Amino acid sequence: MLDNGSEVHNINIAIAAAITAIARIHKSQFKNNKDYNLYYSDTDSIYIDKPLNNKGKELGLMKLEYICDDAIFLAPKVYSLITDSGVIKKIKGITSKVRSKITIDELKELLNKDSKLESPLLRKKN
Repeated sequence: MLDNGSEVHNINIAIAAAITAIARIHKSQFKNNKDYNLYYSDTDSIYIDKPLNNKGKELGLMKLEYICDDAIFLAPKVYSLITDSGVIKKIKGITSKVRSKITIDELKELLNKDSKLESPLLRKKN
């Protein structure tokens, strides 16, 4: 910490931007591949319908994280997966306490026109 109370961080924005750009270029080969159906992608992941040929455990290679029995992808950072090891849910802006009470079927219902998910846990307190 400096005398004026500010913190010093050893970061390099140019290197971070370059790494992100290279990762996006690398990921585009999977996103634009006619051999796969792409269901969802995020900063560091893709969800497709087939295993990848070029996967491994080395740095820079894609690795298989899950095989899903069921999944729903509604929006960026809003999805639920049922895997052989359990349920994974990501719903941005919702606490883990509330998120744990929302089922995959309730999320699937949101695919219907004019549907909405209402819960006393989701209401803001005044």
